[in-house]
Formats: sequence, structure tokens, C-alpha cells
Amino acid sequence: MLTELAQAGMLQSAAGIACGIFMEPNVKYANEESPEMATMLKDRLALAQKPAVFGLQFGHIPDQWVLPLGVPATLDANAGTLAINEAAVS
Repeated sequence: MLTELAQAGMLQSAAGIACGIFMEPNVKYANEESPEMATMLKDRLALAQKPAVFGLQFGHIPDQWVLPLGVPATLDANAGTLAINEAAVS
């Protein structure tokens, strides 16, 4: 799916990319183990040449953050942080 987004130009139009925590798939391809998730993400997201943060506390995991849509946020790829700049509701 990331390859499709990159080919459609969607990743290139992002200001930055925040990735949550992923569970490693237990899938085999042609009798080989699946590629490591972190390696695949880095390879695909490098195509966008945008700041990216990995391992944030969201995704299909317990104790996940709620990320509001349409709210200004600051992504700091050097520090590995994502800060929500204002309340999602008033």
C-alpha cells in the first residue's frame, strides 16, 4: 500500500510522516520469511524524502493514542516526536 501511495505522489505531498507501532507479520513469501517491517517502511518512505518518525504510540495496539484529524501538529524527526498543537475539540 505504501508503494501505491508513493507511486500516486501522495507521500511526496506530505509535510512529514508519522508511523505507529507495527506488529511483525507472520507471513511467508515463496517459502521465505517476510521482510522486516521497519526495513520495509524505511525503504518505502525514503522515496518521499520527507521527515519521518517511527514507533509512535498508535496503530492496532493496546494503549494507543488518539490522533485527531485536521488539527495542527509538529513532527520533529530528529527528536522522534509528534506534538498536537491545539485541542481537537473546544
